[in-house]
Amino acid sequence: MDLTKSYIETDPILEKDGVEVKLDEDGAAIIVRPMRNDSFRKYLKELQKPYERKIQQKRMDPKLEDDLTRKAVAKHVLIGWKGIKVA
Repeated sequence: MDLTKSYIETDPILEKDGVEVKLDEDGAAIIVRPMRNDSFRKYLKELQKPYERKIQQKRMDPKLEDDLTRKAVAKHVLIGWKGIKVA
């Protein structure tokens, strides 16, 4: 095995459109895209912009960092669902 070579290939169409991940046998599923997708990265960077100095100084509040990441994931990684009932 060549450790300098990447063995992971992805389908650009699935990266854009997302992949359905089944959650149970009753049909509940989520549709997700990889976190490395461009729209996620751009949006996260936009959310982090007001905090650039704190990020550079490694003084960013971890809770705020998590909140920004969650917001970006909700908008650009978790792109849909089906068969999920809200109580």
